[in-house]
Amino acid sequence: MAEHDDEIIIPESELVNDTIKELEAQLKREPPPFSNNLDNVIVVDCIPIVGPDKLEKLKNVLKRTFGACAKITISTDKVHMPMDQNTKKTFGYAFVELSSLDDVSNALTFLNNYKLDKRHILIVNRFSEFERMDNVSEEYTPPSIPEYKPKDNLGWWLSDRREQFGIMYAKQTEVYWHEPIKPQPELIIKKAISDGCLFQWSTFGSYFALVVRGQRVILCAGDKWSLVHNYDHHGVDSVVFSPKEQYLTTFLSDNSPMEKEFFTIWDIKSGKKLRNFAKGNFFKWSHDDKYFARMTEGKISMYETPSCGLLDKKSFAIANVESFEWNPKKNVISIFIRGGENTPSFLSLIEIPSRREVYRKSLFSVKSCTMNWQSEGRYLCLQVDRYTKSKKAIVTSFEIFNLEAKIVTTEILLMKDSVKLFSWEPTGTRFGIIHGEGESNLVNVSFYQMGKKKLEHKNTLEKRSAKKIFWSPRGSNLVIGGKNGSLEFYNAAMSETMSESDHYMVSALKWDPTGHYVCTYVSAWKMQMENGYTIRTFKGDVVHKVIKDQFYDFQWRPRPPTLLSKEKEAEIRSNLKKYAAKYKEEDAGLLGVIIDAKHKEQQRLLQEYADRMKAYKENYSQEREERIRLRDGALSDDENDYEEIEHFEERVVDEQEEEILA
Repeated sequence: MAEHDDEIIIPESELVNDTIKELEAQLKREPPPFSNNLDNVIVVDCIPIVGPDKLEKLKNVLKRTFGACAKITISTDKVHMPMDQNTKKTFGYAFVELSSLDDVSNALTFLNNYKLDKRHILIVNRFSEFERMDNVSEEYTPPSIPEYKPKDNLGWWLSDRREQFGIMYAKQTEVYWHEPIKPQPELIIKKAISDGCLFQWSTFGSYFALVVRGQRVILCAGDKWSLVHNYDHHGVDSVVFSPKEQYLTTFLSDNSPMEKEFFTIWDIKSGKKLRNFAKGNFFKWSHDDKYFARMTEGKISMYETPSCGLLDKKSFAIANVESFEWNPKKNVISIFIRGGENTPSFLSLIEIPSRREVYRKSLFSVKSCTMNWQSEGRYLCLQVDRYTKSKKAIVTSFEIFNLEAKIVTTEILLMKDSVKLFSWEPTGTRFGIIHGEGESNLVNVSFYQMGKKKLEHKNTLEKRSAKKIFWSPRGSNLVIGGKNGSLEFYNAAMSETMSESDHYMVSALKWDPTGHYVCTYVSAWKMQMENGYTIRTFKGDVVHKVIKDQFYDFQWRPRPPTLLSKEKEAEIRSNLKKYAAKYKEEDAGLLGVIIDAKHKEQQRLLQEYADRMKAYKENYSQEREERIRLRDGALSDDENDYEEIEHFEERVVDEQEEEILA
């Protein structure tokens, strides 16, 4: 009998453990295969060219830049800079290994075109893009030419002499032509919207923005109201356009928990997100869109476009800075710096981007200061509240600086009573002040003008219930808004009140761009009754009055600044009667067309009525025999053919017995 080998049985658990140990040993002996996946590698070009002695310093600069601008953490050993063997210096570019595809996306978004210093602007690309370009065929292949699609005409509506306005009510947004001659505005477009939406015109009226709160901003343009871009910002509450319509700022509501991405700056034409900013004060833009800034404690952070990086990589460190404002026509900021108990406060004018201080003024015993620029940047008015010597009372004065003069001059206006409001005329040198005694309900409204040699007092309206001044965009005319919706239409050039009116529970007042018409409306956001809007002329005459339930907002479409020179505008003013006659003739012709159309409609209705009456009479005649049959042979078509019969009926209504004592 043959002998059999003993059978060896190994428990399954030991077998698994041995397999794992064998694999671990194999991994220690053989390194893992090299991965050809370079999706996490980016190429950073246009960096400084340095030698070995400054190589580590440059790597640390890139490390800090990645962390500060793109919130990307890298180590210096992940930054590779090839060296030129001949010059012993770098080539001016670096390969950077990142940990994730999200970091690659952030690097492309925030670091491409980032200004590292005055001479170096970073260019960031994926490494895979270089591989693709390296594998381009030597044979020329003509590019495919896409079908031409004409761009939307952003100024299509300017060729019409009429104005446009938009309204929002219930779940509808509508845009109309304003035609004062016609009985009702002419509807252009109507869009259904969801709850919580807002709409906003851009600075010059080129774009129509619909804010879907909490989600995105939708931008439309052109006569077909076609989509420009969607700007997605989770939690978005509203939107602000830059002065030249190049950039868009979306921001969240004050109670939003998302503080790191509170503000987002977008490029309007490309739809590209330029940068996110943390919660803080709102940004203020320069007149030409080149810079925007905001103030934090002890400093002003100035950013430049399109990189959205800090100007010269540093903020303005200014101790005790309280406020700043941009000059409306120049890249100059005015800064108010509060002084100490024994040191004066300061007004400082700083030129951007040079940071050169062009003017400084000391202010003493200041409690508060408000800066108001005139629209053309010629004058800067400081409303200064000062303590008296006893420091028991406060006196208000206006210090107006003429910045166009070779030597800056100052006009000082002292106010004896409390100042409620200061307001410059939009296109002139006049300004209005609402002032009165303490908390009195009746105040005075005074008007002044900057003369060639001195400040001139023009007029004072006494004992008015004024709360706000609404200047016409063209100047001269204004509306003084008072309590309970009172409206006073005033001509500052002639110093006369043209008319008085009211709009009970009014929420807001808005002038059209021409200054010919003004709208007051009651918004359902503030009041649930009498919602709707009223359009008046600058004299106060009612043109249109519309009542709409759940009416929320009214906005005139803005117009861009005129392209005419001052000389051409002066020529038009000198020939105003000629142009006025021309447009009066056009208006008369349009009015004649409207009246003719109304007359034709009335004639049509009269003819329709006559035809119906004729048909009724013919039908009545045809039914004569049938009426006789139904009345048992009696013909009673004559309404006077009747016999009057009087019948009296007596009825006991109530009967009572009462015993009378003798």
